[in-house]
Amino acid sequence: MARRSIRFYKNRVVAHDLLEDLINTARYAPTGSNKQQVQWTVFENPSEVNRLASMVIDWARFMLPLTQDETMVKKWNSGLLLG
Repeated sequence: MARRSIRFYKNRVVAHDLLEDLINTARYAPTGSNKQQVQWTVFENPSEVNRLASMVIDWARFMLPLTQDETMVKKWNSGLLLG
């Protein structure tokens, strides 16, 4: 409906009803051939979000020899990226 980017997030839980509304709104975003074949996985438990973020960082560390980009890993290690 309208586009915007968020760069900084608040450390608080989002209400389940609001998440449902946001996902319903996101359904209107353009997709390839406009087929709308999108699936969503929502993690509401902060410990699960942190576990997933940790897995992403592990993958980023594994990919360092290929990407040579340590930005995300350094931010995670310094506490600037929190799951």
